[in-house]
Amino acid sequence: MSNQARKSVKSKPSLGVILPTLNDEQALPQVLQGLREAACLFELDVIVADGGSTDCTVDIAQRHDARVLEAEGGWQAQVAAGCRMLWGQWVMILGGNVVFRPGWSANLRLFVDATGEYEFAAHGRSQDQVRGPFGFLHAVPASHVGLVLRRSQLETLLQRKRPGTLTDANLIDQLDRKRLIQLPYILHAVADEQADAA
Repeated sequence: MSNQARKSVKSKPSLGVILPTLNDEQALPQVLQGLREAACLFELDVIVADGGSTDCTVDIAQRHDARVLEAEGGWQAQVAAGCRMLWGQWVMILGGNVVFRPGWSANLRLFVDATGEYEFAAHGRSQDQVRGPFGFLHAVPASHVGLVLRRSQLETLLQRKRPGTLTDANLIDQLDRKRLIQLPYILHAVADEQADAA
């Protein structure tokens, strides 16, 4: 192995993935399978923070070697519990209904390497759109499509908000939009794919 290759392996950044789930047995296998690509470029820690599923969500997560914890009490409680459990320096918050583009982890690794110590955040491409100025459509960033930020940033946000007030819809509003970068690593939501096929 060359010195450069040794350096690359040695400096592999850590990425903790938090999946707040609730009865996501249909879509979860595809999401967990898509995450495996990142293991080549990151030290990967996948945590399924389950909110009390009554289907096979927990069994599926365990079969895919994800760490599972029970965290009832809503989305914020699930994310907070996952954040306490993971060991990654970077955190990805992911919904249970997304599909990754092939090569998504290379895009994310470029972002992580380029930001250095600066507190930037990234998110995947959202399917939700709003009508902006002059009639243009703009993608609406949302945390469930792969918000990535430093663990320290997430911990600060969780400490700042009262329990139950932070949601997947408003978490991204707490970040500096000038330091929020959209990366094309989410293809679409599984629900959208199923609707298109109907």
